[in-house]
Amino acid sequence: MNFSESLHTLRKRWIMTLIIFVLVVAAIGGAAVKLPRSYQSTATVALLASNSDSKLYYDSNPYLAFDDSINVAADVLGRRMMDPRIVTALAAEGYTGSYEIVDAPNSPGPVLIITATDKVSALAQSTLQGVTNAMATQLSLLQSDVSPQDRITDTVLSISVTPSLTLSKMIRPLAAVVVVGFVLIFSIPLIVEGIAVRRRTKKDQTPHAPVSIDQPEDEVDAPAAEASTAASSSSLGAG
Repeated sequence: MNFSESLHTLRKRWIMTLIIFVLVVAAIGGAAVKLPRSYQSTATVALLASNSDSKLYYDSNPYLAFDDSINVAADVLGRRMMDPRIVTALAAEGYTGSYEIVDAPNSPGPVLIITATDKVSALAQSTLQGVTNAMATQLSLLQSDVSPQDRITDTVLSISVTPSLTLSKMIRPLAAVVVVGFVLIFSIPLIVEGIAVRRRTKKDQTPHAPVSIDQPEDEVDAPAAEASTAASSSSLGAG
């Protein structure tokens, strides 16, 4: 069946096609509503040089005192925050969303990006706030043996106000539903039409009785012999 014949079949069975189309659209809408959503909130945190270093070398301006050692400190702090014990402790405090801390791409300085994710928008935002506060706490704990003026500090450069909806986890299953739905829209009417055509063809065929080639000659000539006998009896009766 070529493309034009397929279109002709769809037009011929337009009621069935329309019903399937409506059902598929309803299924896509239901899937879009039922599929789990995911919300993300992000914050950007930078580490700053200690007051003593910035005062001694950079006229008390910590934003001029970035060096490789602070970059290493940022990496250490990020890894510390991903410690399972800290993750568990934050969850126990009610910050149940998942989070990730990575170095800011293409950033020469000690900049970390925190991304909190949850199925509930409010929980994603609260988790981000909890992780951001915990990061400052852990930075202080890592420097507990260092005098306050010599400690590295952190500052929040930016933080999400409203979590954003992430569509990456929804697109793949929703796309699968769309593909399957449109396959059904086109295939079901064609299958039904093919079955109907085969039934009509089978019904129109006239069955032929088989002829036996092994039939004995006396059986073939029996009707003629009976007819001859009946004719003879009639002649005798008339005489």
